Amino acid sequence: MKKVCMSLCFITVVCLLGVYLSSCAKDINSSSLNSTYSSDVDNNPVVSGSNSSTSANNTYSSDVVEIFNRGLAYYEKGDYENAIAEYNRAIEINPKLAEAYLNRGAAYVLMVDNERAIADLNRAIEINPKLAEAYNGRGFAYGAIGDYERAIADLNRAIEINPKLAVAYFNRGNAYDGLGDKERAIADYNRALEINPKLADAYNNRGLAYFHLGDKERAIADYNRAIEINPKYAEAYNNRGAAYSDMGDKERAIADYNRALEINPKYAEAYNNRGNAYYKMGDNERAIADYTRAIEINPK
Repeated sequence: MKKVCMSLCFITVVCLLGVYLSSCAKDINSSSLNSTYSSDVDNNPVVSGSNSSTSANNTYSSDVVEIFNRGLAYYEKGDYENAIAEYNRAIEINPKLAEAYLNRGAAYVLMVDNERAIADLNRAIEINPKLAEAYNGRGFAYGAIGDYERAIADLNRAIEINPKLAVAYFNRGNAYDGLGDKERAIADYNRALEINPKLADAYNNRGLAYFHLGDKERAIADYNRAIEINPKYAEAYNNRGAAYSDMGDKERAIADYNRALEINPKYAEAYNNRGNAYYKMGDNERAIADYTRAIEINPK
């Protein structure tokens, strides 16, 4: 079975200096799909201008700002345990710091601790009911556990508060996709891309929706755009390879799987897909080698 990869969601985290940074969330399987994320902060969208942001200089003590932003630095490095430790300290100093609950919740999400994540995001919303990023984050967490109806409700609220929050449209598109509603998913990806034309993951996921609707040409066009924006987007190469394979172009498919594996040598799905391509070409030896490697990386 071919495995195509969608980027699931973005978790928005905040900096007390008023800049909103977004990180993608990671790896949930749905039938033959597996979601993934980009850990490259430079390739993640920056969402600014939210009214929920408060200037650190006007409201927060310098100690809290230093601790909070150190937590953000750990978060962006992928060191979620130390990020959580810093947010814990910030909350001890200021238990009403909604942004600390928001960011700690985002860290828990990326550690696949959705129960704690939802608890933190609930607290952030209690403190600041207008914090769109908290609804976005909680919507992500609900989506991660397959509760798409609650996810959509939270993402609707995030969009009501901030109609320019591209990642909320992106996340809602993923929730609609989870419910099998490809048309609504595409509509939300379109809106996310109107707001942020550099959102590579929205191109990837829209391409995936087109792929499942049987429109391989549009799918490939979207994967091409995702790769133009982020040339190290292994999942987009994998997905484009799957589209080429379905169109009978095994050579191009293998070239894309090769590129995906150059970028991410631990990418089990790309080994599986390349194995399929080799098998269909009658190269059983290479197919078995790729299937074996896929199983070594992901025995499940």
